Amino acid sequence: MHKQIAVIGSGEDSLELILRAFNVGTEIAKRGYVLSTGCVSNSPYHAARGAKGAGGLTMGYSPAADFEDHKERFPKLPLDFLDIVVFTDNGLEGRSDMLVKNGQYIIVIGGDWGTLRELTIAYKRKKYIGLLKGSGGMADNLEEVQKLFTRRSPESIIYELYPEILVRELTEGFPEMDKK
Repeated sequence: MHKQIAVIGSGEDSLELILRAFNVGTEIAKRGYVLSTGCVSNSPYHAARGAKGAGGLTMGYSPAADFEDHKERFPKLPLDFLDIVVFTDNGLEGRSDMLVKNGQYIIVIGGDWGTLRELTIAYKRKKYIGLLKGSGGMADNLEEVQKLFTRRSPESIIYELYPEILVRELTEGFPEMDKK
């Protein structure tokens, strides 16, 4: 199986944020990683568009049991721009667990309460995390939250403004992740 980079988060669909998310996806594809999402809109969706545009492979973890269930219960969660869809039948929270578990690295663009939950899972699983600064939400505020906790080294988190540098630093800065 190809290594996955899970892109999580949300945010306003401003032109700038759409382009930055798209560039994250492009960089992931250029580096040969599979971009995975929770079949959500906003930033992860635009990152998947970028990966597809660069010839990359994309994967989504749906909270539904199958395609029909997805369309009925989660009609606002897009499936386009995804090459592979894993129907988890675990609801939104269970879907997040699988997404983070299978991601080699985690990239956060914006983010709200669901993203905070996914970040907690990533911490517990000792994942390396890259946050796209200037994208709002958790990506811009985790640094303050992180200061409240001392159990994990801050070296496991990268805060970066530029998508290309974020993906490069995450994938080249932690080569030991490739050995797991």
